[in-house]
Amino acid sequence: MIIFLLGLIVFFSVHALSALPTHKQMVMERVGNVRNYRILHGAVALLGMALIIYGWQLSGFMRIYTPLKSMKHLVLLLMAPVFILGVAQFLPGRIKMTLKFPLLFAVKLWALSHLLANGDVNGVLFFGAFLAWAGWVRVVKKRQSIGAPAASFGLPPEPKLSYDVIAVLGGLALYGLGLVLHPIIIGVAVLPH
Repeated sequence: MIIFLLGLIVFFSVHALSALPTHKQMVMERVGNVRNYRILHGAVALLGMALIIYGWQLSGFMRIYTPLKSMKHLVLLLMAPVFILGVAQFLPGRIKMTLKFPLLFAVKLWALSHLLANGDVNGVLFFGAFLAWAGWVRVVKKRQSIGAPAASFGLPPEPKLSYDVIAVLGGLALYGLGLVLHPIIIGVAVLPH
């Protein structure tokens, strides 16, 4: 459990740092440039995720609560917009204009839906940490963006609806891929037999 918790601390510390512009700038100045910062950030995040995965495998299964069986169906339903919002983050459409940070909303929805379907200690800590982190970053970003023009979010003055169509179609394609890969990568079947 200690390795698992250490992984969570490492992973979320580096991501919390990147959400604070003054700290991020200070680290960038120390490492020399944006490229070096991204390499360092990525390496530390990967280390954190490796510790999480290894620690999860080492720690035993302890149930906190037993989710209702119907929650798996709800997770399947909620994951479709998660993928759509994830794609919308990178497209200057109306979805991004409305939500500003659709990826953070997607992370919160992903984490919350998985909390509904996972009642073990590791799952609660893992998904709960993502939910708390995404909520905190959303508050930080909202404070930073007060009074900021739309252009600062990578948005044109009039976002095109076609980008939202691409986000929906691309998100649904990734959702389908996720349904296939989830049991292979995560080891948990998501579709009912």
